[in-house]
Amino acid sequence: MIIKSDDLFDCENNNICCSVEYCDLGVRDIIEYLLSSSKSFCDDDIKEKLKIIVSSPDLRVIVDRYLVNLSHNHSYLPKTLAGIGRLLLGERDGVSLSLILLERSEISKFLSTFPSRAAIAVVGPCGVKMLTYKVTGNKFNNDIFNREYKLYLHDKKIMNVGDIFIFNPGGKAIDLVPIGRATLLLILNYNIEEFLIWHFDRKNKFPVGVSAASFMDSRMQMAALALGKMSDGRDSDISALKKLLGHPRHFVRWQAMQSLGTLRPQDCLVALREALQDPHPHVRRAALKSLRRVQAQSAVQKTGGREG
Repeated sequence: MIIKSDDLFDCENNNICCSVEYCDLGVRDIIEYLLSSSKSFCDDDIKEKLKIIVSSPDLRVIVDRYLVNLSHNHSYLPKTLAGIGRLLLGERDGVSLSLILLERSEISKFLSTFPSRAAIAVVGPCGVKMLTYKVTGNKFNNDIFNREYKLYLHDKKIMNVGDIFIFNPGGKAIDLVPIGRATLLLILNYNIEEFLIWHFDRKNKFPVGVSAASFMDSRMQMAALALGKMSDGRDSDISALKKLLGHPRHFVRWQAMQSLGTLRPQDCLVALREALQDPHPHVRRAALKSLRRVQAQSAVQKTGGREG
């Protein structure tokens, strides 16, 4: 979830970073530039731009306003999987710039991989300890869930106030722990390179699940799920689910398949047979398992009919 305040955001466009009242044109231009150009930047360019934002007094105004909102209205504070409050400063075409409130008391039970390149700047008031983990195995496949994967500690360092670190994805998770009670980070996410975010148990370092890295992929999956639970089976809903059967992400395709089975079982049988040739092994295995279950139920019904 994302904090949105009319004082800080243009809610219609969702890409104006800060209102004129709280941020001068120079800083706003830099943020806009980051959102529109980060995919072509080199690391030094990004670090230079983030340093200007971090050192700007205008950021302190936004931070102070943010912290006041949190202290006066706790319902304003959303929680991600990692237990972090997030204030979105801007987002465009898969590039986002956010302020993250990192609290020692809100350490999550999970460690999660980063699906995109990220630039992390420590705003303060204290530094952070950063632990970098890598997934075991030379050929980590982000797109295929495997419970045999495990995280191991790869690197650890201290980031002080004002430090900026460029993080590259590829089967890596980072654990950020404030050296004090809490601190703020400025994080630029850009160039999504992996389809899934993997979540690992903090204690044993084994995977417990995955989630979509792309907001749009996640929305498509949830739309397919909602249709299966709320639709009355009208033709337009069935048509929408059938279109999602061709979605490029396997988890969206399979959710559409499941919802189609709920609303129109006869159409789902045809789709299940076609799914035996799906490019993703998870979908092929699930389709085969479902078809065998249907066949077994059908055999029981026929046997019961003769005995009756």
